[in-house]
Amino acid sequence: MTVRLFVYGTLAPGHEAWPVLEPWVVGGPTADAVAGCLYDTGRGYPAATLGDDSAATEGERSAGDDSPATGGSGAWSRPEQVESTHKSRGSLVHGTVVTLDPDRAPAALDALDRYEGHEYARVAVRTQAGLEAVAYAWVAPLTTCRPVAGGRWSDPAPSLHTVTDQSFARAWQTVAALAPDRTALVCGERRLTFAEFDDRAERFAHRMRAAGLEPDDKVAIMCVNATEYMEAFFGAQKLGCVPVNVNYRYVGSELAFLLDNSDAAALVFHDDFAPTVGDALAALPPGRRPRVLLQVVHAPEGRVALLDGAQDYDEALASVVANHPATAREPSGDDVIFLYTGGTTGYPKAVMWRSDDLYVSLWQMARPGTEPPDVATSINAGKQAATLLPACPLMHGTGLFIALSTLSGGGTVVLLDTPRLDPESVWSAIEREHVQVCTIVGDAFARPLLAALVADPGRWDLSSLRAITSSGVTWSPETKRGLLAQLPKVTLIDSLGASEGIMTRTETRASDAIAPARFKAGERLVVVTDDGDIVRPGDERVGMLGVGGPIPLGYYKDPDKTAETFRTVEGRRYSIPGDYATVDADGTIRLLGRGSACINTGGEKVYPEEVELALRSHPDVFDCVVVGVPDTRWGEMVVALVQPTGATFGASDLAAHCHTTLAGYKVPKQFVSVDSLQRSPAGKADYKLLRRVAEEAIS
Repeated sequence: MTVRLFVYGTLAPGHEAWPVLEPWVVGGPTADAVAGCLYDTGRGYPAATLGDDSAATEGERSAGDDSPATGGSGAWSRPEQVESTHKSRGSLVHGTVVTLDPDRAPAALDALDRYEGHEYARVAVRTQAGLEAVAYAWVAPLTTCRPVAGGRWSDPAPSLHTVTDQSFARAWQTVAALAPDRTALVCGERRLTFAEFDDRAERFAHRMRAAGLEPDDKVAIMCVNATEYMEAFFGAQKLGCVPVNVNYRYVGSELAFLLDNSDAAALVFHDDFAPTVGDALAALPPGRRPRVLLQVVHAPEGRVALLDGAQDYDEALASVVANHPATAREPSGDDVIFLYTGGTTGYPKAVMWRSDDLYVSLWQMARPGTEPPDVATSINAGKQAATLLPACPLMHGTGLFIALSTLSGGGTVVLLDTPRLDPESVWSAIEREHVQVCTIVGDAFARPLLAALVADPGRWDLSSLRAITSSGVTWSPETKRGLLAQLPKVTLIDSLGASEGIMTRTETRASDAIAPARFKAGERLVVVTDDGDIVRPGDERVGMLGVGGPIPLGYYKDPDKTAETFRTVEGRRYSIPGDYATVDADGTIRLLGRGSACINTGGEKVYPEEVELALRSHPDVFDCVVVGVPDTRWGEMVVALVQPTGATFGASDLAAHCHTTLAGYKVPKQFVSVDSLQRSPAGKADYKLLRRVAEEAIS
């Protein structure tokens, strides 16, 4: 029985991480190990496992001039050549596959335990069933290895999902080749076919490569919902670079943190944000600034002067020669995507997704237990994903994820390049472009959209619209009823998930009994107690929601937070982002809210989302957020910040309304009227900010 390891990290002879690998390798010394491994910046895989002398001749192992590192066809390379290439290119030694001798496992475990947390020593394992449990007990995998040629894995144990090689970039290239004239992106008057989308992404990749970027370099994107966002994402993935989302509401210091934390080698930004970018660059030492700055013309008042060192985005793409050769690299399912999340309760963290894991997870949310279809087969059969309008920003997961899936199905993505929600623009675009699916973020989007329909009934022809999907924040039954009254043929879809894991969804139609979204627990979706137990149906304990299957690799450069969020429970690896929940007797999960916002009042836990849902059912409440503020008697006092439907509201009426559905300790003791809750463009509440507002209002 053997275990094959896929190495991820800057690992080469002489590197301090190499001693960690020695105990794993059949055949002894590290030098012998490297002599039998394939070095490939394109992330190819060896033609045989390390230590298997029958799989590669001595001549092949010494044919350095024909190795991928030197542009050859993929033979074995000597260690000194690997080391030399590594030093000269600064590239990752990525894709090494080694074989573990089980007799040496204890030494390997000891070595890696001593080295735990070192960012360059991270390895991921795919084991045969016999060694799976012990392997997953000591290392949180960054990626998973597929079988090497000539080798075969035994059937994986239940705690490991099937590893495939799905890639968004490859899917889009396939659509461009087979259906080049299909419309990929629409933004205002601009329309790009898949062929044009592919061409511009290819030009972007060439521009990055000419500037010295290589696979695994980070490309930060600070843009509103416009075609350039998706072009930069696609182009980065073509090159094997990592796209990095940037919140365009950041101020200079926040942007500086993200650029430094992500190790951004390039930054693409709309010129609206040029002053912020300038402040961020000034705050960073020269060696930590992105090497490439591409400035996109967008500001409505006219062209903004280029920042020092920046190049005009369109000019950069136009500078790539006509009939440019394709980038000499095949997109891989192992290519990584960063999704920065958080920031309201601490510094933002980059969630690392393998392209394959995200691709499969998005597919399986709606189709559990199935695998994504072959793109070429689907396109040749004339299939096409529904036309999408993400009303929420691409800089957050809700908008980005569904856009990625739509393009992979050969569908059209319609974009609105306004930094904030404009309900009239949304409905007008749906009518004009015959949009079939619109994506929002809960009541923060649904209520203004509904208000526009109610204020001007019959203004828009929305007969093309088949579904509205929502994720991220609460979508109340009252708002759903209102939307279905206006759009009775539309299906409303609640998606459950987070940046750290795609979970499941439920659907509501006009004929259904409308209630808060409910989701079923199962093998993949569980509730885990603080003690590490999985909550069974009917168990009254509160735990945190966890999702298994294809989930992220972890948080970039944050091993402690990775270990806290991505945990092994009963032999299976789960993502546990921090949402509290219980499991009813029928297996239904009852969501309670984010743990970081939980209020402890008089020894009782109050979950804000539960109280907010009760308040939103009152006709005087347009929107609300519930926070806890310090209190000498209760520890924390429950306070509701309310954006009223009209000019005002009665606090006693709201309290009485809450008492009909909530225990007394959950009912807010104070109600604060606000003109706006200052939600983010993605509809998220800044609980830290609103807690200060509440404290000032009641002091």
